[in-house]
Formats: sequence, C-alpha cells, structure tokens
Amino acid sequence: MDVIEIPDDREHSRLGASSAKRVMACPYSLRNCEHGEPFSPPSTYAAEGTVGHHLGEHILKAWEANGFQKHPLCQSFFSPGQAFKVGDIVYELGSEMIEAVNAYVTVIRDIAELEAGPDASHRTEVQLYMKELEGAWTYIDHGIVSADKKTVWVQDLKLGFQEVECEDNDQLLYACACSLVLPVEVFHVAIIQPLAGSGPVAIAHTYTRAEVEAWQEQYLNAVHQALNTTMPLEPCAGDHCQYCPVKASCAGKLRVYQAMTEVVTGKPTLPSVDTLDDKKIAFIVEHAAEVKKWIDQVEALARDRIENGSGVRGLEVKPGKKLARQWNPGAEQALKAQFGDAIYDRKLKTVSAVEKEVGSAALESSFSRFIRQGFSKSKLVRAVEGSDPLDLL
Repeated sequence: MDVIEIPDDREHSRLGASSAKRVMACPYSLRNCEHGEPFSPPSTYAAEGTVGHHLGEHILKAWEANGFQKHPLCQSFFSPGQAFKVGDIVYELGSEMIEAVNAYVTVIRDIAELEAGPDASHRTEVQLYMKELEGAWTYIDHGIVSADKKTVWVQDLKLGFQEVECEDNDQLLYACACSLVLPVEVFHVAIIQPLAGSGPVAIAHTYTRAEVEAWQEQYLNAVHQALNTTMPLEPCAGDHCQYCPVKASCAGKLRVYQAMTEVVTGKPTLPSVDTLDDKKIAFIVEHAAEVKKWIDQVEALARDRIENGSGVRGLEVKPGKKLARQWNPGAEQALKAQFGDAIYDRKLKTVSAVEKEVGSAALESSFSRFIRQGFSKSKLVRAVEGSDPLDLL
C-alpha cells in the first residue's frame, strides 16, 4: 500500500480567523507578532488533523461531483492501515479516524438534505476573504449557501478530544463576516467534533446579520488599534495567549510564567485558601484560566509522548469507559418516517429502547449511521504505585 503524501504548504494570514480571539483580546500581540516565531502544535496532532481534513475534503468533493446522488463513506476510498505523510510525519489510518470522518460527512449530508435543500451550493475547503481588511482571509472546512443567498451554513471539523464551544466562537464568526458580501440574513454555524468526549457529535448556533456585523466591527477596531503605531498599547494576558507568537517575551505573560515555574520547581503544598491575602487572591483569580490552560498543555504533551511510544516516566494513560449509545443529528426524522410514533415515549426514546421496540436487525441495517458510541475521556494516572511524577523533574 503506497504512502499518500499530503502537501503541508497552505499559506496562513496573520489576520486570519485562528488569531481573531487573541487579536480582539490583545491588539498588542498583533502589532508585535512579526517579532516572534509562530507557534507549532505537537506534530502528531497536527498530522492527524491534516489527514482527517484531507479525508473529509476528498469524500465531500466526490459526493458533490456525483451530483449529491450517493453519499460515500470514508471506507469507500481508504482502508485501515493506509499511510499518509504530512511533512516528516507518517500517520497510519485507523478505524477511529474513519468513523470520525464518516460522522463529519454524515452531519453535513443531513444538513444539506434536511435544511439546505437540493438547490443550495456547497463549498469545501475554500478560502474566504474579509473585503474590509487587506490581507485578511481564512479557510473553511465546508459551507453551504442557500439558493437565494439569504442563508449560510458553516461547518468546522475538530478532531481533538477536548470539546470546543460553538456559540461566540470567533473563528466561525470570522467566516460569517467574510460572507457579508452576500445578502445573507441568517448564519447557521456548527462545530463537528466526533472524538470529543460524550457530548453530541455536532453542536450548532445561529446568528443574525446584525450580530455578525457587530462582531466584525469589534474585530476591525482591534486590528486598527494594532496597526496604528501611534496608539500606545499594553499586553493583556489570558487564555488567548496560548498560541501567541510573542508570548515568550511578553511582559504580560512574564509574571504568570514565573508563578508557574515556582509551582513546578518548588514542588509545593498548596496553601489553604483561608491563608491567602488580598493580593494573592486577586493574582490567582486574574490568571486562573491561564493556569488551567497551561495544565491542559502539559497534559496534552504527556499524552502525545505516551501515544508516540517515547513515554513519560511515572505516567500512563488509562482508557476511557464505553458510554451509552446516542443519536446523531437527523435520527428522529428518519426513524419517524419508518416507525412512526413507536419511537416516542413523550420524547424520542433512547437507542436501547428503540432497539427493543423495532429489533436489532432493523436498527442496524438502516439506521447505524444515526448512532454513535462514545467513550469517556481517558485519564493520565501514575504508572507505578507510590511514585510521584514530580520526583522525576
């Protein structure tokens, strides 16, 4: 089986959607970002995400080329064990990624058939521009525009294990703002995250044109502040600093990093909250989100090393537990069309209850795509009883 190489040469804008949250919270970071090195996420995660998006793009474009007549699945094109090369990283396709991509394209298919209709136009992995700002563009995973161009659906695929919020998501709002060149009145956005915990595969939110225009005004104001070099700016530390290219030298981050260094190297026993004075309470509250984000980054690094085989001495990953089966979007309409009110007990019955009602064979043969089996998040635990990972620092 030949290795499929995926080019990793997509150009990114420093005024793109991924930096919108940071720029709005801290215009200082945009003004000074050319002085720092761009943040590179862990290579295995980056490669995995690139492969997943490549598979989704391939399937959706094949579906479109076929006139949306037949909805293909990932296994129609790629088999488990297929190797992909992204940069210097080789990623081997597994069943989990195949199922994740299938869930992604299935949600889009359901939106297309149940909401957008056959006359809508589709866009897969396309570049969108914000006409009000030179050099501002982004890519969207998939978008649908209604025939009258008054409704837009934007879908974003996330392949991480941590759930991402859809409402007030600056990346999605950025994509909506780029669509203001059309007479759009309603924007439906969705995060599709098939690997994230036990929640729904897709979460959605709807914006009016006025809401998107208000967001765009705030964003443009922040950018103009950053680009106006005569206006003094101060750094503003927060969870938006995670991917900032100048965070290592930023004065706003320095105090937080010093505090974190003391925590790790000092191997502390945390003081009772009753002993904290006002100054310490204020400092902790101000930077609580940042410290939590830093801890998440440490955990992500540990997981990455363990999954790659290099390991972290003193730690191991305990697999998550299998959760109850859940319905995917579109299940209720499809089930009702075939089984009528038998699927209800005041509200839609659980998967197990419907299975008892209609039989396992009927449910599996026609409705397996509407069912997902989740797992609770795996945990990092001590590998050896009595060992303390801090002893290994």
